[in-house]
Amino acid sequence: MSTACCQLNKMLERRAASVCPLPYTPYCTFRPQIIKAEEIAPWETWGMNSRKTRVPKNGDRVTARGEQGKFVIYGVDVDLQTVELKLVDGGHDLKLSTIPWDALTFIDKQ
Repeated sequence: MSTACCQLNKMLERRAASVCPLPYTPYCTFRPQIIKAEEIAPWETWGMNSRKTRVPKNGDRVTARGEQGKFVIYGVDVDLQTVELKLVDGGHDLKLSTIPWDALTFIDKQ
């Protein structure tokens, strides 16, 4: 990218000199700089949060993000990492399917 930019600047300089007697100021002042990797992102000090993921099982009591009430898990799909939930409290027969694992908050402690 820098070579194309420099070539373009040289071409514009020549063309500007033939048209206008004023000095030409290049549009792109790209100067390659050497930046150390530690200055950009020190991988040793930055890390992903290590959070233990709990694999849900049938019968676990959970709450779901964006939903009201407590649910019980009645189906687990390990390949897609989704569950099917049934409402425990409340008078409604509410069932939710394909809820991702990360949207669950476990009520029971394991």
